Amino acid sequence: MEISELQKELAATFRWTARLNMHEGVANHFSACVPDSSDFYVNKAGIHFSNMKASDLILVLSLIHISEPTRQEAISYAVFCL
Repeated sequence: MEISELQKELAATFRWTARLNMHEGVANHFSACVPDSSDFYVNKAGIHFSNMKASDLILVLSLIHISEPTRQEAISYAVFCL
């Protein structure tokens, strides 16, 4: 899968947030909507914001299907409470 500009920018947002020391919390996450879609990217749980890479992001398709071959536990529960 090719890494999009959106993924790169979202990963940079995580790293910048860590640099500003705003990364501590139980269920912190950011998401970014894919343009012209109800799909979005979100971070995997358990990866520190300062270590986030574009390839660490998971594409969630319309809150129904997780596109990556991963377990639902890899995504913060807070994502599904939005």
